[in-house]
Amino acid sequence: MDINFNIGFGKIDSLSWDSSLLKIQFSNGEVIVYENITFTEYQQLLSDLTAADKPSIEAMLNELEMYHVHHVA
Repeated sequence: MDINFNIGFGKIDSLSWDSSLLKIQFSNGEVIVYENITFTEYQQLLSDLTAADKPSIEAMLNELEMYHVHHVA
């Protein structure tokens, strides 16, 4: 299942989640792909973005950087 959600929030242009891969595209064109992301983690990030909760968004992105394998696509 491929889920795409365009948010246009701050530096993030769009998110997509497929099975266990989260792809974040930033407004500068950079794309980062995170592995082993649960649907629950994806939902939490969407919730934070929808609420425009900047501290939670930054904390979630920092957690993804620390605990999940990622690469620039």
